[in-house]
Amino acid sequence: MPVSSITYSIPYLLYLLVLVGLAFVEMRRLKYELDTRYIRWTVILSFLVFFGLRGFVFTDWIIYYRLFDIMPTLWDGGLETLQTVTEVFEADIEVGAAGYEMGFILSTFLFKSLIPNYFVWVFVNTLVDIWLLDLFIRRYSPYYVLSFVVFVAMGGLIIECNLMRNVKAILLFMVSLKYIEERRLLPYLALNLLGAMFHSSAIIFIPLYFFLHKTLPRWLLWTVFVVGNVIFLLKISYLQPLLVGLADVLGGRLGVQIKIYFALDMYNQPYGISLGYIERVATFLLLILLHKPLVALNNRNNLIINCYVIYFILFFFFSEVMIAVERLTLLFVFSYWVLYPLMYQLIKDTVIKWVSMIILVLFCSAKTITTSSSIFSRYDNLLIGIQDAETRKMIHDNNVDEFLKGRE
Repeated sequence: MPVSSITYSIPYLLYLLVLVGLAFVEMRRLKYELDTRYIRWTVILSFLVFFGLRGFVFTDWIIYYRLFDIMPTLWDGGLETLQTVTEVFEADIEVGAAGYEMGFILSTFLFKSLIPNYFVWVFVNTLVDIWLLDLFIRRYSPYYVLSFVVFVAMGGLIIECNLMRNVKAILLFMVSLKYIEERRLLPYLALNLLGAMFHSSAIIFIPLYFFLHKTLPRWLLWTVFVVGNVIFLLKISYLQPLLVGLADVLGGRLGVQIKIYFALDMYNQPYGISLGYIERVATFLLLILLHKPLVALNNRNNLIINCYVIYFILFFFFSEVMIAVERLTLLFVFSYWVLYPLMYQLIKDTVIKWVSMIILVLFCSAKTITTSSSIFSRYDNLLIGIQDAETRKMIHDNNVDEFLKGRE
C-alpha cells in the first residue's frame, strides 16, 4: 500500500459532502425562518458515528491505546498501581518523554474502573467533545452546519482523532469565551484550570481574559500582517535561543517539552511558502477588510477575530520552528470554524454568495485531502469492521520513516 494516496481521503470527503448537503438545507430553512433543530441533531449523530466509532486511525491512538491498556483499575491494585503508571509517563528528556497531566491520567483510571473498554472510552470522549463543540458553535456561528464543514477541513480531524488531551483544553477554552463576554473571571479561570489538568497548554488561555474582548485598531492589524510576513519570508531566526533559555527557567514538563522539540531535527524545521501560506494571507486581508462589519454584527465577534489574529501571529512569528506552528496554532484554529461562516453571512449578493460557497467547499475538500491522504489516516469504523491494533501498529512502524522523509 502507498504511504500517501487520495483514496485514503474518500471516507472523509464523503462525510464532508454529507455536511455540505446539510449546510445547504439549513441555510434554506434559515432563509424562511423554519426550524433547524433536526438538522443540528443529525450533525451531532453523524459526528458520534464518524468520530466516536472510528477504528485505529491517524497516529496518536498508539499512545492512548497503550496508556489505556496498562492503566490499572480500582479492582486490581487501585491507587498504588496508579502511582506506578504515572511514574511511567513522567517527563524525561533523556528518553524524549514529556509526560501526561494528572487530570487525564486520573479520569482515564476512573473510567476504566467502571468500563474497561478502549472503544467505549473513545466514544464517551467523543460524546463530551461534541457536547462542548455544540455549545460553542450554537453561540457564535450564524450557520451551525457550515461551521462543522470548516471544522473537518481546518484542524478538526487532527484535534478530534489525535489529540485526546489537547481537545478537552481547547474546547473548555472555547466554552469559556462566554465568560470573557460577561466579564466573569472566576468561571473563566475554573474552566481553563480544568483544561490545564488535561493539557498544560491551557495555561496560555488564562491571560487572554484581560484583552481578548477588545476591538483591535486597523493599524495594529496591518502591523501584525506586515511584520509577520517579513519574518516568514525572510526566515528571520530569533526563537530558539529565547525558548531554550526560557525552558531552563520554567523547568518541569513545559521545560522538558521545549528541549525535546529543539533536540529533534524532525521538529526543529522552518515552514516554507505553500498553499496554506496563501490562504492565511488571503484570510487575514479579508479580516482587515471586513473587521468593522464583523464587529457591527455583534460585539462578541471580537473574541473570534482576536483568536484568529493570535493564530496568525503564532504561524508567522513562530514559523522557524515547525512543531511550534503545528502545536500552538491548533489551540486557536477553532477561530476558522466561526470566522468563515461570519464572513459568509456578510455577503448579500446571491451570485457572490454562491461563488463564495463553491470556493469554500473546494478549499475545504482540498484541505481535507491534505490532512487525510496518508496511510495512517486510512479510515475504518466499528460498524463495518476495523483492523486490529497490531496490524495498524505494524503499518505505522513500516511506513513512518518514509512518511517523515516525504515531509522534509
